[in-house]
Amino acid sequence: AELIVKLWPRHLFPVITAPTDTKFTLSEDVAAGRVITKLSASSPKLGAVGGVRFAIAGGNIGDALRMDANTGEVLVSGGGLDYETAPQYEVWVEARDSDNPPLRTVLQLIINVTDA
Repeated sequence: AELIVKLWPRHLFPVITAPTDTKFTLSEDVAAGRVITKLSASSPKLGAVGGVRFAIAGGNIGDALRMDANTGEVLVSGGGLDYETAPQYEVWVEARDSDNPPLRTVLQLIINVTDA
């Protein structure tokens, strides 16, 4: 058996940019659809024409959040936030380029929920 390992230099991975801080505080009664933040990303490997898609990679307790794969918006989902279920969300979001194989970068967002 033969094992082939491909290593990609770190500078080729997508770069995620957050417009502000990565920590947020929201009331549990915030309306569904509320935009929490909007991330942007670029792929140094593919240049401006290389597509980057976003996804929530972990920490989304009860599917309280959703992410627009194209725009990078992180939003409160229809189920909403619940302080008693999760007073804090440590959510990992990813940007994945469209190359083959795709490269991805993750970023952690901290969302503190206050009781209403």
